[in-house]
Amino acid sequence: MSLAIKLPDNIYKEVKNSELGSINISNICLSDIDYLIRQNYIIDSYSYDMLMENYITSFTDHQKGIIATKTLDSGMQFEFYRQGKNSETLKEINEQIIKGTVWKEKDNTVTEICPIWLEDTLASKLNIDVGATLIMQTNGDNLQLKVRGIYSDAKDDLPSSYLPVWVYQQIGKDNELNIWAHCDSGLSEFLKIIGKLKSEYFIVDSFDDTIHSMEFLIYILYVCTAILFVLALQVITNFFTNQNKIILQISYLMQYTKLMPVLL
Repeated sequence: MSLAIKLPDNIYKEVKNSELGSINISNICLSDIDYLIRQNYIIDSYSYDMLMENYITSFTDHQKGIIATKTLDSGMQFEFYRQGKNSETLKEINEQIIKGTVWKEKDNTVTEICPIWLEDTLASKLNIDVGATLIMQTNGDNLQLKVRGIYSDAKDDLPSSYLPVWVYQQIGKDNELNIWAHCDSGLSEFLKIIGKLKSEYFIVDSFDDTIHSMEFLIYILYVCTAILFVLALQVITNFFTNQNKIILQISYLMQYTKLMPVLL
C-alpha cells in the first residue's frame, strides 16, 4: 500500500523533470498558434531561427559590418507570456533585465509598435539602447520595433533577441515553426493532450507509449494491492473466527471435565 501511494508521485516527477515529459509539435499553420499556446503545458521554445541581419532593414552599414565581422550571435526567437506557465527562458530574461522593463502579459497583444528585448552584448556592440527603434521586414511590410528591455545572458544559453509570438504570425510562413513543450499536468491529462493534438493532424514527437506503460504499471500495482488487502482481511477474519471456535471448544472441554466427577 505504501508503494502504491508513493509510486504515482515519483513517476509523475520523473516524467515532468526528464525528457519523457517533453513533446515537439510541428506541421503548424499560422492560424493554429493561438490554439497551441493556450494548451495545458509549458512551452519551452518556439523553434524558428531567424537572424537579425536578414530581417532588420534599419541597420546602418556600420552595424551590419559589426555583425558580419565580430561573429556576434544575432539570432532572433519568440516568446509568449503565460501567467503561471512561463518558460524558463522568459523567466530568465525577466530575472536578468539590466535596463528597461520586463516582459508582461500585455506584450502578447498585437500593436503597431512591437516590443523587442536584446541581449546586452549585442546591444552594446551595435550601440543600441532602451527606447531605440528598429525596422523589421515582415511579409513585405515594415514593422516598427522598439527596444523594451536589455538583458544579460549569464548562462550563455539565450539568443540575442526575443519578440512576441504574434510577430511570427505576421511573417507569414506556415509549417516552419516547431513548438517544444513539457508536461505541467497529470499524466492522464498530458496523454489526452498528446492524443488530441495528433487527432487534429499535428505532428507530435513524444514518449506517450512509455508514459502509457508507466500508467499501466500503476494500475497493475493498484490491482495487486487490492488483492493483497482482500487476502489480508480474509486471513484476519479467519484468524478471529478460528480463535472463537478454539475458545468455544476449550470452554466445552472445561465444562465437561467439571461434570465428570458428578457423573462418576
